[in-house]
This record gives sequence, C-alpha cells and structure tokens, in this order.
Amino acid sequence: MLTRHTLSLFLLFLVFFIASCSSNKPISSQDQKDNGPLLPMSNEQIFPSSDSGDVKAAMEDYFKRINAPAFSQYDFVRRDLNGDHLKEALIYVTTPYGRWCGVHGCNLVILQAHINGFSLMGSFENIRPPFYISKETSQGWHDIAIEENGNLHKKAKTYILRFNGNNYSRPPKQPYVFSRKLIKASVLP
Repeated sequence: MLTRHTLSLFLLFLVFFIASCSSNKPISSQDQKDNGPLLPMSNEQIFPSSDSGDVKAAMEDYFKRINAPAFSQYDFVRRDLNGDHLKEALIYVTTPYGRWCGVHGCNLVILQAHINGFSLMGSFENIRPPFYISKETSQGWHDIAIEENGNLHKKAKTYILRFNGNNYSRPPKQPYVFSRKLIKASVLP
C-alpha cells in the first residue's frame, strides 16, 4: 500500500513530467494552416530560417539604433517575400503609443531574413492593419498593400509598397486601388 508521502511524490513527478512534455508556445491560426495534420510540408518549412528569437534580437538592435524605448512592443508575422525560403518579418510596432502610434495608425517595419539574422527593408508610419501580400512582384519581391488612415482633410488610401532593388518604398504615383484578386495573403488582421 502506498503511503501518503510516496503518493505525493508520485503525483509531483507526474505533474513535472506532463509539464515538460507540453510546449509553452501558443499555436497561432497561421501555424495551424501551415502545419495542419492533413497538409504536406511546404518548402518554407523544409529550409532553415531565422526564428522568432532572432526577430526579437533584430528589433532590440533597431530600437537601440534609432534611440527608441527599449520596452517598445510589437506584433509580427513571418512570410517569405522573395522566394528564397527564408521568412521575412512584417512588424507592427504599437507601444508606447505616442512614440509609435497616433490617431492615424502605427509603424510598420519590414525585415529581410538571412540565415543568421535580419536586415532592415523599410519602415512606414501611420499604417493600420490588415496588410496584404500581393501576388504581384517588383524585382522578385512580393508587393505589400497597406492602408493609410485618413482624417478630416484626407480620405483613407491604399498604398502598394514595392521593392526598389534595395528596400521597400512607396512609389510616387499613389494612391492605388488594390484589387482583391491580387491578394496572396492577408497578414496581421
């Protein structure tokens, strides 16, 4: 017969064993789409890429370089924008509000993925989600459709960010009417 002490130790061991088998990483809807049990593994999952910890390190470095608050917060999503099987990071910086956001939206930062980290591809202010990755490309990189919020004097507009050979930028002849048939993916809804 088990003593109370032995039973307590057994239950404690069982709790630690179960806890060590579970993952602390929350499963996002994108993870479920990408890693669903009935879907084949995509090329993006086979090739190595920077992980989310690398996004954090890249953003900490970015915040230091532009003298931004170290406690800035953001949401991000990873997508392969140039077909190299490495997922770039689209980062929506939201906190602190007065630094990154205003009544017209927040900042969007785009980072190019490399095997060993990221490099800055562009930063845009006054943006509101959702962002759309287009089927159309510019110099091998998918275009990104963004919404710029209007105000009393300006109407809200859709802009297309295009890769210009070095980074993403807004072409001068804007705004652009973005057709739903051009959407490859919607990110950060």
